[in-house]
Amino acid sequence: MPESDATTVWNGRVRVVWASGADARNAVLRRLREDAGVPDDSIAHECPTCGSTMHGPLRTSSGTTVLSLSHAGDLTVGAIARADDAASVGIDVEADRGAARLTELAALFAPREPPTLREWTMIEAVVKADGRGLRIAPTDIRFDGTTARIAGRAPIEVSTAAAPEGYLISVAIDPMGRFRRAPGWAR
Repeated sequence: MPESDATTVWNGRVRVVWASGADARNAVLRRLREDAGVPDDSIAHECPTCGSTMHGPLRTSSGTTVLSLSHAGDLTVGAIARADDAASVGIDVEADRGAARLTELAALFAPREPPTLREWTMIEAVVKADGRGLRIAPTDIRFDGTTARIAGRAPIEVSTAAAPEGYLISVAIDPMGRFRRAPGWAR
C-alpha cells in the first residue's frame, strides 16, 4: 500500500486524504489543511453536548473548513470541505471483509437485517456528518440512493470514495446544517 494518497468527491467539494504509518494522523491533518489552503489553522475537538475537547467533531481555528477523521489499523483517512460548501462532513474507513452482512451487529438492527460493511461505513459517515454520532440509532437512518434521511432534519449526502486496496471509505456531507430545513422538507 502506498504511504499516502488523495482524491476528491462531489465534483471537488470534498477532499479525501489517507496515510498509513506511525505519524498518519498528523500527516493527514497537515495534507488536508494544505489542500484546503489553511495550512496554519489549528484543529481541535469540541463536543457540542458536553463541551469536552477530548472527543466530538473536529473544528479548524479559521472556521472556513469542516473536517472529519477515521482510523482502521494504522490507516488514517480524513475529509475536508469548505464551510460554504458543507455545514459538516463525516468519513469512515474499515478494512474490507467482503460483502457479507455484519451479523455481530444483528441485535442493534433487529428486526431488520444487519448492514453490510459498505452500508456500515455509510452509516458511520452519516452520523459523523450529523454531529451526534451514535447517539442516533443506526436504525433511524434511511438511505435513498446517495441520500441519507434521519427524522427531523434535512437530508445528508453520502458517497463512497477511492480507498487503498483492502479498505472501504464512505464520506457524508451535510449541505444544509442540522437545524435548517431544506425547501419542502417535511417533519
